[in-house]
Amino acid sequence: MRASFFLLAALVGCDPLTVLGVEEEVKERDGLEAPPPIADDRIEDKHPVYDPSALVEETVDGCAVRWNKSGSVVKLDVLPFDDATRALETQVFPGWTAAARALAGKKVLPSMEVVQGLLKPFNDGLYAAVELGAENGSNGALVHKRGLFRDVLAALVARAGDPAVDEAAATFAAAVEMSGDTPTAPASVLSRAASLRSSFDAQPLASRPIGFYAWSSELSNVFRRDRFLQGWAIGTAFAPTAQTAFVLHGDGGLRARYQRTLDLYAGMTGPYRDVSPIAIAELLDGGASTALGPLEAATRAKYPALGASAACASAFAMLPRSEVAESRLFRTLFCDKVLPQGTNLLDVLIGQIRLGKLDLTPRAGAGWSDRQLWALETLLVPDRAPEKDHLFLTKRYKEKLIETFKLIVTQTRETHVKQTEIARGEAVSATVEPRPIDLHPNLPVEPFPTFYLRTARAYRFVDNLLRATMGPEWLESARRMKEDGSFAGESLAVELREIEELLYGLHVLSARAIGMKPTLGADDLAASESVLARASSFTEQFADDPDVARDPRVIVPVMVDPERREVHYWAVIGVRALRIRAEFYPGFEPKDVTFRDNCVFRSWVPQEPFILIGKTVEIVLPSTRPPPTRDELRRACDASTDPEAIRAALSR
Repeated sequence: MRASFFLLAALVGCDPLTVLGVEEEVKERDGLEAPPPIADDRIEDKHPVYDPSALVEETVDGCAVRWNKSGSVVKLDVLPFDDATRALETQVFPGWTAAARALAGKKVLPSMEVVQGLLKPFNDGLYAAVELGAENGSNGALVHKRGLFRDVLAALVARAGDPAVDEAAATFAAAVEMSGDTPTAPASVLSRAASLRSSFDAQPLASRPIGFYAWSSELSNVFRRDRFLQGWAIGTAFAPTAQTAFVLHGDGGLRARYQRTLDLYAGMTGPYRDVSPIAIAELLDGGASTALGPLEAATRAKYPALGASAACASAFAMLPRSEVAESRLFRTLFCDKVLPQGTNLLDVLIGQIRLGKLDLTPRAGAGWSDRQLWALETLLVPDRAPEKDHLFLTKRYKEKLIETFKLIVTQTRETHVKQTEIARGEAVSATVEPRPIDLHPNLPVEPFPTFYLRTARAYRFVDNLLRATMGPEWLESARRMKEDGSFAGESLAVELREIEELLYGLHVLSARAIGMKPTLGADDLAASESVLARASSFTEQFADDPDVARDPRVIVPVMVDPERREVHYWAVIGVRALRIRAEFYPGFEPKDVTFRDNCVFRSWVPQEPFILIGKTVEIVLPSTRPPPTRDELRRACDASTDPEAIRAALSR
């Protein structure tokens, strides 16, 4: 019998989870084509354009230098550790601050991973604040899920008596109870609701809150209830979904509230593949029959993915899951076949992006998650980024960028864990004595301008989304939650602006450092003094930032293998130090070099700082084991940094 690579719901005996389809993007279904070997760039492929007007003034080792870097190329390489730092080569630290302290006295260049160290706690706290605000309509939020689900239940109870209506009512009665309220419904409906809850609770992979949802009981309730309404472990049939659609179709106010809730999560994470009651109500708007048989036929005709093979099909859901790029890739490659033994899904994702088989460009309706992933594309295919003519990357540095991708994509997915499907300068004083000066690239931050720009635009998207769905009043008053349960002092509106300023500033600083013109558009923040000052301050004091100091170690489920009854997880297990070299490629050095005061040029030399990177692994655990929490992972990592030892500890 042919075994299929099912998603989580197939494993637990119900309609399978859904993931995005990328049939048009992934052509190889019967085998995975290997991406081209990683190799050094070729200088023949670099074509920086010299602009005689592009003079900039910077301070290099205490000397004010005026130079033109528009025609320059910076070569980036990874160096071996020397005898004095050999002990750092294999050491894994629990966080960015611990690693920075171990490198005290050495030049540490803030890496993209360190920037992510600042962004990850903010992302979690932002999403947590959205969940708390949307749950109760607090701080003027325009979404009030708890009240919405109570009112949907009341509307269904008013129509009770039909088995499909009663099933829909039982679903929302269970949801209301999981919200912490007491549902009002006939005894038979409440009995069925208890049965549905029991079936759901018996599946810890679906029901156990992980990520930031474990920070408080209220967030945990949101996680469990929303996962339940997504159909995890219990599935959702057409008839109760249609009955909910009838209620929404007949009540414009209730429907508008339901639609706003769906709009929120479609933007915060991504658009839906599952078919919701709103989708069926739209068919009713077009004159579709209200008889269940013809209506189901019309629904399946409009959404043909409902009729795909069991492991690949979409499903009906009261609160649909969101589509994300990596899951639609895995569904296309693996949902109808056995996952090959030893498959590393991170490597598969990276290979398909490098081959051009998975286009990460945000499509119409793309949410925050896909916009975050698009920002990472430049790490795997740097030849597609505007800075390509100004950077010469060695094989070793490209391998480093792959590790950067792994860390950020893992932490990003963990932020979206509930909503995503599991695939089945100042001049030198004139008094300074004349001295020769060696010049080097003078990088303030790891120089990948496109990453910072795309990430900044993703936050602008979230800012606009929340103003539209939650309301400006909510954004100006709500504060992000922290892992210890406390809240930030500034509002989300203020913090979002600060994050945007930082990232736009890092884009400008890193672009200028390699001689590239910043590529800011009309909708981007201008490179004002405050924007550049915020970015400069971060590059100089990142090790003291309280968010960078937070523990980066997380674990998130990615895909279920029912054939072996295993679950694949991505995990960040710590931080490592890396030595790099940045130097101007011979023949592509800056031009028009002049100095103020008494400094004179001596030679071109490399810049050899340390950077901090993450250690990411893929761990396979038995499907009978509840998904590990952050605390469980961190305890295992504190005991050992060996992935097999961590896996064994998490399996116990």
